Amino acid sequence: MVPINNCQFPKISKLGFNQDFIKVGESGARDRLESFVSEIDNYHVNRDLPAIFGTISVRTLVNFALSRFSNGAGFWLSELIWREFFSQILYNFPHVVNQLFKQNLSQLKYRNNMDWFKL
Repeated sequence: MVPINNCQFPKISKLGFNQDFIKVGESGARDRLESFVSEIDNYHVNRDLPAIFGTISVRTLVNFALSRFSNGAGFWLSELIWREFFSQILYNFPHVVNQLFKQNLSQLKYRNNMDWFKL
């Protein structure tokens, strides 16, 4: 295990990956993005695809998605936008991990009536 800020993360080999499997940095991310070209058009059908590992600008990814005119690219772009939105929320409002976004609503009483959810 590798200690990072008092957290223990398993080594990549313990997760079943080979060190050579993931190329890091921008070149690794660009290589993965290039291989994603054949997959993005069907992304709306096959959404559980591996992530693009490495360091690459979100603008590069947005431009890539916009250059494709397919339903899959549109789905992927919307997920990318939501990912960036929530990354900003977490960065700027870290309390949302364990608390409500609007903390003044924390005392709001909810009626837990499961009958209301039946069809």
